[in-house]
Amino acid sequence: MKFEAKLNVSDKLIYDVFLPDIEKRQRSSVKLKKNKTGVEFHIIAEDAVAFRATTNSLLKLMLVYEKVKSIGN
Repeated sequence: MKFEAKLNVSDKLIYDVFLPDIEKRQRSSVKLKKNKTGVEFHIIAEDAVAFRATTNSLLKLMLVYEKVKSIGN
């Protein structure tokens, strides 16, 4: 069974921050795409464990990004 999700983040700067960390893994992949309002993350995984790990990894990076951005403001 395959698992897929699309996350939309309304911050265009996040594209440049996340691009270096996006890589194809053995059981999952993430694609970034800029859109009018921000960035779309497309997560594809072969199983639930890989999906959860990839999603958690992205969410942790987003949390760090959000905290650093709030310190800068």
